[in-house]
Amino acid sequence: MELGPRPAASQNSSCSQSDFAKTVFPMLRKLAWALTFILATFCWVVVIEHGPDNFIVGSRIEVENFKSLFFRLIQIPGK
Repeated sequence: MELGPRPAASQNSSCSQSDFAKTVFPMLRKLAWALTFILATFCWVVVIEHGPDNFIVGSRIEVENFKSLFFRLIQIPGK
């Protein structure tokens, strides 16, 4: 018995919900892993440089260091 191609459930040109889930959820998972990595790295830097006893104070210091580094990198040369 030979089976022919199966007809699609819907022939509309828009993405189905399944296609949407297959494209968006892997991107969200990768984004969540990237944010988790960045947060863990930040916590590691704070603990190594400031110790676990001063975590909150050290976090504030490292956030200020990151802000100054970021603004220094995006600053237009000559200004």
